[in-house]
Order: sequence, then structure tokens, then C-alpha cells
Amino acid sequence: MPAPIEQAVNSLSEFVATSAAGIPANRAPIWFRGLGDATYKLVPSLFRHSTIKSAKELIELEYDILNRFKHRSLPYQERVLTTDWEYLFFMQHFGVPTRLLDWSENPLVAVYFAITDAEGHRDKATGEFTTDAVVWMLNPHVWNGHFLGPAWQRIASVPDAALDSYAPTSNLRSLHTDPVAMAGMHNSRRIVAQRGAFTIFGSNLLPMEETFDTKNFPPEALKKLIIPRGRLLDFRDSLFGLGYTDSMIYPDLPGLATEIKRQFGFYK
Repeated sequence: MPAPIEQAVNSLSEFVATSAAGIPANRAPIWFRGLGDATYKLVPSLFRHSTIKSAKELIELEYDILNRFKHRSLPYQERVLTTDWEYLFFMQHFGVPTRLLDWSENPLVAVYFAITDAEGHRDKATGEFTTDAVVWMLNPHVWNGHFLGPAWQRIASVPDAALDSYAPTSNLRSLHTDPVAMAGMHNSRRIVAQRGAFTIFGSNLLPMEETFDTKNFPPEALKKLIIPRGRLLDFRDSLFGLGYTDSMIYPDLPGLATEIKRQFGFYK
């Protein structure tokens, strides 16, 4: 089975040109996900549990986490959450494990995440990056249409009946199998700034790239752009020079604090 197309990009301008070349003729959106290690898999945080590996146990685990979060988060909520979907996106925003996987409609936002994530993989003695980074490109219309037929060549959003089989549940049998692209609830300034989008997984635990391998996807559905480790500093300088800095990606005081520390030499 064919793997996703993989291509190295050696400058930010080459990355932008490659991203633009991937935009379909009908101008349908392309989504992007940046990671600091090109070997990382496209799987949601829930599926990375250190000991629980079966689909049944993971789905039950998410439901247990959801209920615990509902009961314990009330004093901290700035607005009332009324549905399981609202809670799921709220959990994702704060790093609680879910079946959601984050994407961005903005390719440069994905580059920011790839570079800053790669900063955790630098040699402490030399400061050199030790891994290549990656930005994945997803055509959400093609992805959904391949799984679910021509009527699904769109991006569903809650409350869409088509997503009922992906809603939080403790019953594995009620879940759809494979991941689909969906619009998220823009319930925080960070999601808005990052042009956030999501895929939500079902009962299939395979990473998206392996699902692509096994189910004969069109090549334009998923592509992999590699940023070589030796080019990461140049990418970072170019990106920050265009204004894609920490406070732009994280429009809040923690984002501003990170940016100031970087500007004044506390980060290399």
C-alpha cells in the first residue's frame, strides 16, 4: 500500500510554495499539523496511554475522564458547559487526554508548533537539534469523502447527526471506526488565534498515516513535509521575522511571557 507522499523543505519560502501548490483547484481548505519529531505518529493523546492499549478500555477511559472532569472543573469554568461535546473540546484545550487531534488551517501556525516542539529535542551540550521536524498536510474533504462517501466531502460540525457515532460514550460498539475531520468549537482565544481544526478518532487505534496506508486513500488526502534538523533555526528566524511569535500563537499572558523570555535571551 502506498505511504503518504513525503517531501523535504529546506526554507520557509519553499514550505509556503509547497503548501500553496497543495491547495485544490476548488479552493477547499487544507489543514496542517506540526510536530518536532518526524517519527511521531498521528494519534490522539488518549491513545498514547502507557499501559492501556485496547480500544474498549481506552474508550471507557475517556468516558471516565470526561465524567471526572465534569464533576471537578465546575469551580474553574468561566462559562457554563452543557454538552459532552463542549466538555470534550474544553478538555482538549487544557491538555486532558481525548480522541481529538489538533490541526490548523494556517500552515505557518503548524510550522511554529513544529519548531517549538523540536526545541525539546536539542542537544544540551551543543544546542543542535537532534530530530527532523514535520508538518503534515491533510485534505479534510478528501479524507472524509473517502471514508464515508460523496455526501461527506465536507467538514462536519456539532450538532451534526453525522457526528453522533463519534460522540463521547462508554460503548465501543456505538462508535464509528475511523477518524474524520470536524470543525471544533472555538471556545478559547487560543483556538481562534491558531485557526484550530480537529480530527476525531473512533474505535480504530491506528495512526492516521497507517490508516492511509491500508485503505487506498487518494495521494492528495495526506502529505508529509519534512523540515531537516539543520534548517530549523533558519525556519524559526524567518517565521518570527514574519510576526509568528509566541504571543501571536498564544494571545494571553503566558504567551507574552514566553515571547519576552525568548527576546531577552533566556531561550537559545
